[in-house]
Order: sequence, then structure tokens, then C-alpha cells
Amino acid sequence: MIVVNDRWMIDVDAYNYIVCKNKPRPKEKNGKTYMEYPTVSYHRTLSEACKAILDEEVRISMGEGTKTLAEAVTAMREVCSEMRGLIDKILEDDGK
Repeated sequence: MIVVNDRWMIDVDAYNYIVCKNKPRPKEKNGKTYMEYPTVSYHRTLSEACKAILDEEVRISMGEGTKTLAEAVTAMREVCSEMRGLIDKILEDDGK
């Protein structure tokens, strides 16, 4: 599982990249308890999964109420900057 930030994770199976909320909830199966991460969406590529997270983060950052186009663009830029920072950190850590 790829931890994107404190709100999102990306899981992978043979066919999909699965965007999950990073809010595990306990589940029980066959008498054993495990943590389940709520699935949000399925995607064919990692870039599609990242874009879905980016879109949702922009929606969250906009919050409730009426926004101007300028406010929407500012919110998108802030979220994109945060995601770029996360990617840069991952690449730096990978190079060590």
C-alpha cells in the first residue's frame, strides 16, 4: 500500500490502483480482527489514481459556500504544491 498523506492511500491489485481513505476501521473475518481502509475509487493507472486524489483534495480545500474562480484556482495551486512536495520527498527518500 502506498501512503500518500494522512488522508489518502493507494492500494494495488493485479488490475487496479485503488484509492482508499487513510481512516482504517476494524473488521472481523473468521474470528480475526483486521483494519480495513475504505475504498473510494478504482483506476487503471497510478497517474489516474493520483489525479483522483488531487481532485478530491481540491474539493475538500474549497469547502462549503460560493467561491470565485480565482479562489478555486488558488485552492488548486495550493493542493498541487502540497502533492509536488510529497512526490519530491518520496523521490528523495527513494534515492537514499
